[in-house]
Amino acid sequence: MPGAHASKPKDRIEIREVELAVASQLNTALWTAWRRKQLQKVKTTSIGAKLLACGVLVCTLLAICLSANSAGNAPPDMPRFSHPREITNPYLPFASLKQDILEGSGERVERTVRPELRKTFQVHHQTVEVLTVEDREFKHGQLAEVAFDYVAQADDGTVYYLGEEVDEYRNGKVVSHSGAWLFGRDTPRMGVLMPAHPQVADKFRSEDVPKITWENDEVVAVAETVIVPAGIFKGCVKIREKLSDGSTEYKLYAPGVGAVKEIESDGAVSLRSHTTI
Repeated sequence: MPGAHASKPKDRIEIREVELAVASQLNTALWTAWRRKQLQKVKTTSIGAKLLACGVLVCTLLAICLSANSAGNAPPDMPRFSHPREITNPYLPFASLKQDILEGSGERVERTVRPELRKTFQVHHQTVEVLTVEDREFKHGQLAEVAFDYVAQADDGTVYYLGEEVDEYRNGKVVSHSGAWLFGRDTPRMGVLMPAHPQVADKFRSEDVPKITWENDEVVAVAETVIVPAGIFKGCVKIREKLSDGSTEYKLYAPGVGAVKEIESDGAVSLRSHTTI
């Protein structure tokens, strides 16, 4: 049919246009799906990379901390002890002390530095070798107590108290070890014997041992003049000590010397002689 044959090219053109339109729509859909997939990959990869980077950073910081601790370094808030036995704090200069003798009414204290006695403590992965100070207390001529005090000076000049071993005597025999304690065994906290730069209103604890003893200390003066048998001492630091038994004591420390007077509820002892090495 001529009419039919005449319309065939037009039909083919229309079909072709439809095919192209469908192909275009299909390509657009495929492109959109492909692009969405690629963007998802990039996003996932980016998140994974960030997570991986964070993980690496955390591991690195942890490794640094562990390395520092294993090397004996303390965290920022923990005192560092490079030369703990070199106690040069002006108000407790044990490094140059050989012996102090303090005396009062019926009482005598012989305070002797014992560098030959060595003892170490672990303070947050630091091995701290302390200096031993021996106190021998006599009452009315009879030995009443022998205490070995363990002290160490931090790098900032603060003098710490890490414990004491105590023998109490009666009629020449040991009858008790009352008041004895050691850092790391009886308490996780070191005591502070003397701040690096004591100022009025400074507060600290020289002993903080649960179930054994505690002592709240406060600096109440920094310019006292003290007259004792060993001499006249100016610029002394006065510390008030409130003990766990409810009593209050005072100690006065002269620069370059150390303790020059100790006042208890039942009396006082004053420095009679000061011997250095």
